[in-house]
Amino acid sequence: MLFWRCTLLVTACVVGVSHAKRSRHRKDLSSPPLPLVTTVAPEDYVDSVESLTEQNPCLVQYCGKGRECHVVNGVAQCMCQRRCRKHQKAVCGSDGRLYDNHCELHRTACLTNTQIVVDHSFSCISQDGSPVKKPENVSLADVEVVSTSTASPTSGTNNTFPDIPEGNPEENEADADLYYDKEECSLQEYEILKDNLLLYNHARLMGQDPRASGKEYLVATMYRMYDLNNNGIVDGDELDQVADQEHLSQLSQICNLRDMITYDDADKDGQLARNEFYAAFSKLYSLSVVSLDKALEVNHLSARVGDNVEIKCDVSGTPPPPIVWRRNTADLSSLGEDEVRVFTDGSLYLTRIQLVHAGNYTCHAQRNRDVTQTHVLTVHTIPEVKVTPRIQSRRPGEEAAMFCHVIGEPFPKVEWLKNDEPLKLDFPHKYSIIGNGTELRLHNIGYADTGAYMCQATNVGGVTRDISSLIVQEEPTPTAPNEERRFFSFHDWGVSVYEPTACRLYHQIQSTDIIPGTQEYVCGDKGVNCSWGQAINVANRYVYVSQPLKDRVLVISKIQMVVVDVVVTDKNPVALHYVPHLDQVWVLNWRSDRDQGVKTIQVIRDAAQKRKHHTVHP
Repeated sequence: MLFWRCTLLVTACVVGVSHAKRSRHRKDLSSPPLPLVTTVAPEDYVDSVESLTEQNPCLVQYCGKGRECHVVNGVAQCMCQRRCRKHQKAVCGSDGRLYDNHCELHRTACLTNTQIVVDHSFSCISQDGSPVKKPENVSLADVEVVSTSTASPTSGTNNTFPDIPEGNPEENEADADLYYDKEECSLQEYEILKDNLLLYNHARLMGQDPRASGKEYLVATMYRMYDLNNNGIVDGDELDQVADQEHLSQLSQICNLRDMITYDDADKDGQLARNEFYAAFSKLYSLSVVSLDKALEVNHLSARVGDNVEIKCDVSGTPPPPIVWRRNTADLSSLGEDEVRVFTDGSLYLTRIQLVHAGNYTCHAQRNRDVTQTHVLTVHTIPEVKVTPRIQSRRPGEEAAMFCHVIGEPFPKVEWLKNDEPLKLDFPHKYSIIGNGTELRLHNIGYADTGAYMCQATNVGGVTRDISSLIVQEEPTPTAPNEERRFFSFHDWGVSVYEPTACRLYHQIQSTDIIPGTQEYVCGDKGVNCSWGQAINVANRYVYVSQPLKDRVLVISKIQMVVVDVVVTDKNPVALHYVPHLDQVWVLNWRSDRDQGVKTIQVIRDAAQKRKHHTVHP
């Protein structure tokens, strides 16, 4: 029994000395270092250890952060630190206050008997750099001495410290600041610590039971080990004890096990429940191999506007790593947009693609950017074609011209056909193509030139056609006035509509006209001039015109020649723009009478549809 007693006491002595070197809380360290004994009888070990612990019980007493060990009436007690080293390394506390250094934060937590941890979001500092709250001056006289000794505290020590030898003040200052001069535990270093914890515990678990596997089983085993009192909660003291017992300080030079409460205590109650502990390791993997086929480093894909696209990442690993998707360095999983989603299997899903979604998307394994795959997405649209005039009648020997307006992404190839057959352009005296195919001219036409001329636009998005009919006869049928040939003039007393070819006034809308279905004037009562901003043609059906001084947009039907709708906008709508493939009118509002300051943009959806319209902010 003497041998076992000796072994246990020697172990306690070694652990105590180790703690004395590591902790900044051992103030009574003025005794000389222990000599290295090579050959000593067991009886001498017992006597030596007992003598040392009797002289300084703090050698085997562990105190947490913000506390230091003192001997009171021969009993080791942990008390709040009397003072901290005066140096500036400001940190934010979870209580919203700014402290000069870590030591002051933990000392205040001890004095006030509250849980205060480092707030890495710096929410205690306002935008101008000043602290939101200043720490209150708390003295030792305001609180009772905190003791963690198992012995009963003696009377007369509740508010004052006994006179104890302090040794060399400079040495104590340096010792008290050993921890606080260390680098701050960053999130990256903390992730490394957790990764090492998994590796360490997995190796130990496999040594005990080679059949045990699976990360969930491993984390559950770790939780049971760290919950020393089996109450279903892991607190900071238990984490400190586990770290000391298993020497886990070797896993990270900066972070310690207690930092789990700083980063993963979701409800900020100073302890880790089972779900919080599991969540800390839920996305953590120890990657041994991350690979990507050289031929797959760049992947080209294309899609049409409005399509849904799923993109798979070909970066692989053992075990399969979590995948991070980025565009322009932004993490796509954090955007929170419904059109862009990253699923747990590592795939990227884009819904209702628009032209703005074209570009490069990169994917890589979490915490490993060395192996990255780039996906180049090209977005194209179906061509849109509009031919004018729709129909025309000409005499033999005259010339005829047809115009084709084409848009698309990429820009389409334009061809002309007659009655579904390619036009024979090898007769230059008959046909002329102007520009990139947007105008077709026929010279010296004859009866055989009567037919349907089609403008065909082709790109990767598809093929679109539009038809212009030509009739050749001795007595041409008068072409009915059409919308393309009407000219709208907006002036002080209303709107005038002209036919440019005949150079005559076709219709007038007076400023004093009442808008149908309302009690409002087009502009105002007699003597009130109109104020106009910009007018645009929408799908050849309506004319949209803004009225900046009335904060509205009027919709004029090109068939009925009346105002059919009034759309209320923000202040001073000055500019309009029609987006055909979205059927939207975009409104730019100055919000003042000058082009300065903050402006707003509003959108009128389904602009070409016969309905009541309103604006929305994009």
